[in-house]
Amino acid sequence: MERFESIHLPTIKVGTAERYKIDIRYRIFPFFKFRRLDQITALQIHEFRRQLQAGTLAKKSINHATDVLRLMLNKAVKWGYVDRNPYDLDRLKVEAKEYPWWEDPGDISKALEAAANTRYYALFRTALETGMRLGELVGLSKADVSFERGQMRVHRQWLDKQKCYGSCKGNNIRTIPMHAGLASVLKTAIENSPHPEAVFVTRTGRRVMARKMAGETFELVKLRAKVPDIVFHGLRHTFASHYMLNGGIVWDLMQILGHADVKMTQRYAHLSPRYLNAGVVDWSRSESLTDHSPNRTLKIVSS
Repeated sequence: MERFESIHLPTIKVGTAERYKIDIRYRIFPFFKFRRLDQITALQIHEFRRQLQAGTLAKKSINHATDVLRLMLNKAVKWGYVDRNPYDLDRLKVEAKEYPWWEDPGDISKALEAAANTRYYALFRTALETGMRLGELVGLSKADVSFERGQMRVHRQWLDKQKCYGSCKGNNIRTIPMHAGLASVLKTAIENSPHPEAVFVTRTGRRVMARKMAGETFELVKLRAKVPDIVFHGLRHTFASHYMLNGGIVWDLMQILGHADVKMTQRYAHLSPRYLNAGVVDWSRSESLTDHSPNRTLKIVSS
């Protein structure tokens, strides 16, 4: 385990390495610490997972832990510690998770009105109108915003615990279009930010903290706005769903969200028959025409 941490973990992304350490130190090590590496059996691995399932750990987290164990045993074979990997588990089937989102545009407007009374209005509005992840919002740099092109470049995220930048999830670097209203809001945020890089800052000029933003700050906004309860990540789903309801193309949305698989985009956009029907165009009516140009983006509220 120590060799795995010292040799392999420095070669992967910082955020991923930190997640591996949690699985190793709090799940794998407590179970296997008295077992010889060359005597670990498939039955013991099954028992390890059974104990994880007996607790409160979600299936997805259990899969993460067993995936790390499998990788460690693969490295043990590669490094000559053992002749074969006894791991033979199939991953647990994880049901697709759907986040609640704000279907009513009125709820979005009320939330933004409540956020307007805080210094984080620009961050919340950017989240709702671009679908960016929280870490990407916190890590957004002034140099990443191009007012001339009307675009934002998303190429990294901020890691709160490590106090450093990390690559985007899936390493999907992308460019997101922004309309004039959002550009005006971001221009004001940048002008008011004394930080050398960060767009979104606290009253003291420090980069905002993702955990606090998703916690007490967002909770306060929801409480003041009296809107349905969603988590911060639900803003990403809200953007995706309204993008499709406004006639967007799922392949364009996949690029904006930074997904590698369109199936994930479909889950984010809640593409049930009801929402698919909402995108049907009546070409006999001129007002039904939808702009699908490359610079098109969602504009939930008027600027």
